[in-house]
Amino acid sequence: YYTCKAINCYGSATENTSYVKVYEPISQPCKHGPLSESPSTINVSLSCSRPPVADRYSCKIINYLLKLRRANSGEDFVQHQSLSPTFVLPGLIPYTWYRIQAMARYSPAYCNTAPFYGLSFTARTEPVAPSPPRSVKVATITSDSVVITWSHPQYVNRTLSGYRVWYKKTFPRGTEWTFLPAIPVSHRKLLPGLDPFTSYSVCVRASNVYQKKSQWSKPSCLTVMTHEGIPSPPHNVEYSQHSSTSVRVTWQPPVRPNGVIARYNVSYVDGIHSRPVQSARVQSVPANNDG
Repeated sequence: YYTCKAINCYGSATENTSYVKVYEPISQPCKHGPLSESPSTINVSLSCSRPPVADRYSCKIINYLLKLRRANSGEDFVQHQSLSPTFVLPGLIPYTWYRIQAMARYSPAYCNTAPFYGLSFTARTEPVAPSPPRSVKVATITSDSVVITWSHPQYVNRTLSGYRVWYKKTFPRGTEWTFLPAIPVSHRKLLPGLDPFTSYSVCVRASNVYQKKSQWSKPSCLTVMTHEGIPSPPHNVEYSQHSSTSVRVTWQPPVRPNGVIARYNVSYVDGIHSRPVQSARVQSVPANNDG
């Protein structure tokens, strides 16, 4: 019972007394079951107890309330409301901690004796593969080697474990890929032993590790052409007498031209007078001529 009394120097007056009963609030109105996380969703299942006045009044749960925001972010909470105690929270950021608050709301209003959003906990979404490496470039170093460089992925989504580089000839189609061993943390890889004047497709991707399994990003691929190199010798070289003062020389183009053949140099010596090789005469023949 409470009594309200007014007092001054002349006396006092007492107002009518009132009867007020205070119910003890629930320390934790709801509990959550095992959480189910994916890279972009968190599933929450609530189990909420009855308020102390439930036995005296017909208290019923009318809905469930849940608020969510990134942990330690200072962002505004996003509120979700459901008639079911199960929530599916979509559109979340992979491998990120979230602060979640939840409770049940009862009817009539005086059944809601617990502090609003009494349940508070954190949950983290699962990681996904990192985003692809950025700023990928391929440069030709020599006629038989190129170098590929790249920069760190924008999103690692856990701890970056390394990179993988692979390549193949662009033509002919169906050529098998050559996969290089994983690269720990470097952002550069030299590819030696290539064929001169050949088009190659070169790819790189990043990986992280989750539950002892590698998760690979989408590849970043470029096409590069190696420089021209020294051609292999012409083959099937044959000669025949053309006149009393000339011979006719024929040949087939090199099996590995390693570039664009501009001309052939045909050299010869006078065998009768046994001239040394360094005094051989040289005749330049266009590539479309057979001598």
